[in-house]
Amino acid sequence: MTRSNSCVLLIDGGGSGARARLCSLSGDVLATGTAGPANISTDFEAAATNLLGLAHTVYTKAGRDIASFAQDYAFVALAGAGASAQRQELIDRFGFNKMVLATDIDVTLAAALGTVQDGLVAMLGTGSFFVWREQGKVRRVGGWGFILGDEAGGAWLGRELLRDTIKAYDGVAPSSALTQKTLDHFGGTPKKMVPFARDSKAADFAQFAPWVTNAISTDDPVAQRIVKRAVDHLCATLGPADQVPAQHLCFLGGLGRFYQSQMPADYQAICQPAKGEALDGAFWLAQQAFDL
Repeated sequence: MTRSNSCVLLIDGGGSGARARLCSLSGDVLATGTAGPANISTDFEAAATNLLGLAHTVYTKAGRDIASFAQDYAFVALAGAGASAQRQELIDRFGFNKMVLATDIDVTLAAALGTVQDGLVAMLGTGSFFVWREQGKVRRVGGWGFILGDEAGGAWLGRELLRDTIKAYDGVAPSSALTQKTLDHFGGTPKKMVPFARDSKAADFAQFAPWVTNAISTDDPVAQRIVKRAVDHLCATLGPADQVPAQHLCFLGGLGRFYQSQMPADYQAICQPAKGEALDGAFWLAQQAFDL
C-alpha cells in the first residue's frame, strides 16, 4: 500500500482529558474523539489505556482497521511527556509506522503562534505553563504539576477554594456564598475535605475551578480574592506587558479566555487570538516531522 493511503493520528492530552483527530496526509479530517486523563508522568497505565482506547475509537469511527497503525503516522502531545521515563514504552504499545511523542507545550506553541511568530503563550487549563518565543529561541516556565506549581491553573483554583473555605469555617478568614456552597458540598464541615485532598488528583481539584470563575460574576468576595491571587501570579510570571516579545500575547486553555478578561488593561491590549487549536498545531508539527 502506498504512502498516499496512509493517515496521521493527532492526539493532544492532559490532566483532564485527551482529544484526537484522524486525518489524511493532506489534512482532511476523517474522525475525532475524546478520552479521559492522559498525563503519562502521573499515571502511566491509566493514560496509556485511555490513549489506546481513543486511537481505536477514532479508527473505528473512520471505518479504518487498527491494523493500519503499522503503515500510519502518529503525532501525540501529552502533559508530562517530557518528564516520563516510559516514553518509548508508550510508542511501542501503539505500533505506528512512525510516531512522535511530544509535550503539550510543543503543540500549544504551534497552535498559538504557528511555526514562526514571536510571542508569549499562557496556557491555563488543569495546570499552567508559559512559553516565550523570540528570534528563534524558546523558553518555558511552569508545567511542573499543581503540588509544586501550576499557579492559576484549574487544580490550583480548586485547591485555593478548599483552603479558603476551611479558613472561613475556622473563623480566621471571611466567608461567602461560595465558601458556604463548598462547605455544603462536603457535608457542612471540612472533615471530608481532608481525605478528598489526600486521595485526589489534579483533575479532581479542577472540578471546582468553574465554581470560582462563575462566582466572579456575582461579585463573591472570596472568589475575587482567589482570582486576584491568580492574576498577581500571572503578572509576575509574564513580566511587564511592554516586554512581551513582538507585543503578541496569547491566552489558551479552558481558563484562557477567563483570565484574559481579568488581566490589567496593558496586557489585554496586546492579546491576540491563537492561529489554531491544539490539534491544528499538532498537524503542523506532524507535517514537519514526517515531511507530509
